[in-house]
Amino acid sequence: MSLTLSLPDTLTAPLDEPLAEPLTERVTEPLDEPLTQPLTELLTGPVLRACHERFAAEAARAPQRIAVRQNGEAFDYATLARWSAVIDARLRASGVAREERVAVCMRRSPALIASMLGVWRSGAAYVPLDPSFPAERLRGMLDDAGITRVIADAEGRARLGNWLDGRIAIDARLDATGDVGGDARLDATGDVGPDARPDATRDVERDVRLATTNDVGRDARLDATRDVGPDARRAATRDAADASDAPAILPPALPCSDAQLAYVIYTSGSTGRPKGVAVSHGALARLLASVGIAPGLHRDDVLLSVTTPSFDISLLEFCLPLTRGACIEMADASTVADGAALARLIDDSGASFMQATPSGWRLLIESGWQGPSRGRLVGIAGGEPLPADLATQLAQRGVDLWNLYGPTETTIWSSCARVAEGGPVTVGRALHANALRIVDASGQLTPQGGVGELCIGGDNLARGYLGRAGLTAERFVPDPYGPPGARMYRTGDLCRERPDGEFECLGRIDQQVKLRGYRIELGEIEAALRACDGVLDAAVALVPGAGDAEARLVAYVVGASRAVPAGWRQTLAARLPGYMIPAALYELEALPRTANGKLDRNALARFEAAPASDAAWVEPSGETETLIARLFGDVLGLARVGANDDFFALGGHSLAAVRLIARLSERLGRKVALGALFDSPTPALLAALLTSGADGDASPRAAANDELQALDGLFDALD
Repeated sequence: MSLTLSLPDTLTAPLDEPLAEPLTERVTEPLDEPLTQPLTELLTGPVLRACHERFAAEAARAPQRIAVRQNGEAFDYATLARWSAVIDARLRASGVAREERVAVCMRRSPALIASMLGVWRSGAAYVPLDPSFPAERLRGMLDDAGITRVIADAEGRARLGNWLDGRIAIDARLDATGDVGGDARLDATGDVGPDARPDATRDVERDVRLATTNDVGRDARLDATRDVGPDARRAATRDAADASDAPAILPPALPCSDAQLAYVIYTSGSTGRPKGVAVSHGALARLLASVGIAPGLHRDDVLLSVTTPSFDISLLEFCLPLTRGACIEMADASTVADGAALARLIDDSGASFMQATPSGWRLLIESGWQGPSRGRLVGIAGGEPLPADLATQLAQRGVDLWNLYGPTETTIWSSCARVAEGGPVTVGRALHANALRIVDASGQLTPQGGVGELCIGGDNLARGYLGRAGLTAERFVPDPYGPPGARMYRTGDLCRERPDGEFECLGRIDQQVKLRGYRIELGEIEAALRACDGVLDAAVALVPGAGDAEARLVAYVVGASRAVPAGWRQTLAARLPGYMIPAALYELEALPRTANGKLDRNALARFEAAPASDAAWVEPSGETETLIARLFGDVLGLARVGANDDFFALGGHSLAAVRLIARLSERLGRKVALGALFDSPTPALLAALLTSGADGDASPRAAANDELQALDGLFDALD
């Protein structure tokens, strides 16, 4: 069965056409009823513009409104527009070319958003790199994308190290001291509304308009130091003849077409090589316009952003508010990983909109969150299947919940469904410019209710995989049900269409899995394992957790000496992000095979051999130590845990840590600090800490937050 959404003629014009006002103002509240019609019908009339062009229009219209806040600092639209224009000027001074891929490697911060906008203003394409990823993986992405220019903060430069040699480093700061200067930086307590800065300079709106619109005119020479601070011309220098200096004249944004490359996001690859998905400005603009209507976002909203920039759904969080005149509240990594801290930020920030993976939402609930205390919260769940029990719990806490679905290859999200309390959890109906088709093994459409592979057509498909023409042709196939020349993407997901017209996902048809929101090719992990000394063969499976324990990645290896490869975790950590490192490793004499000699993946999870451990087995002793070991096993789905077994080496991550500490606190009758587990991650160490009474909130090291990021990629899955 197929649901095809035709694109009206008014939505096929170039993105550099003027934007009709109705798209900005038509929908001021999220839809109050479930979607029963294609979103195409709701998007008739206006012509879409690229994200940075929509942002420029908002900055010119309301320059004093707050655009982004983080940790007590707030930046208004005028400052963010000027900031992005400075970065654009530095890129152009360094010789950046149209559609050149520019890497942005920095922690989640307002500077990251300014850099993204600056890259787009210059006509280049944005390539986000997460500085918490292994340096070797980042190097592979730099080389694969042909990166010449890198915008990086201190953390990004430290992670990339020598890989920056021979590349041009662009500074993202407005001046050499890192201070935005003057009165451009606001206190986070300021109002999001138009009167947030009554003392703003009279010229700010004119300056923003000059710095952000394509209509240059004779006055388009905006002095970069005006209202920015006296040091703006002394930005840090590195390469390309001081390309990072803020020039005195800020250029207007270059014109942008619908088909122009906007960004490249890297996803896991089955061959061991991550693949870059290339997406156009037109596809991103259509997605933002569609989601801006359903679930819906308007200018008085505050979107709480919790997603790592290496995950494509972060673009919705960074872009949608800026195209609607709304505010972004950026949570830092430590807050995202701590359910209680995140719950406080929801209330303190006045967040009205939040997007997270189901794992991220469950982290909140496990921390004891009872729902927003200040008004309505629209919640988007996506990136992995939404369990029915979680949907019910969120609805009971007053969250207006939407379940969104879509691969990176079809531009972030392709369908959405409003989830009613007690109702079925589906992926809903197609978003604007998407066509959902379910086909059988022969490529024919299935009848309604028939199970088949979900293929997605329409205008929102990515260009394909960067430099991978063969793989692009394999996954992006001709669409015989669309107009001439149309393509559709084979998702690899098994689906069926329900009688009510909504689509329901039933699982995967290949070896790609999702864990805590990340799409993982098992073959990439297997290739990394085979590179370990002494490993002859390897296989990886996603094993369901016992009881309420979370599913986890488990590795199985055949070794030359029947010994566990030494330092296998460290070897994998040098090549793979933490979320792809298996929670356990089993050594087998041979991998199970089917009758025709193929790997029997279904048999892998049934192996009961003891997993490899870096610590010799020691039986837990004492009441507290035994209790902790048993809770380790309950939370991680393990039958046996030793006194010296490390919680994180056994597969623990942030959500599991929160569950463990909640249960331990309940059993002991007193609060146990979450940081205590990171300081003392084994039953023996944690029991000793608790017995000594030195587990107070002030006890854990300040470095625990950094350790949190490095352990399991767990913060990346939720950040």
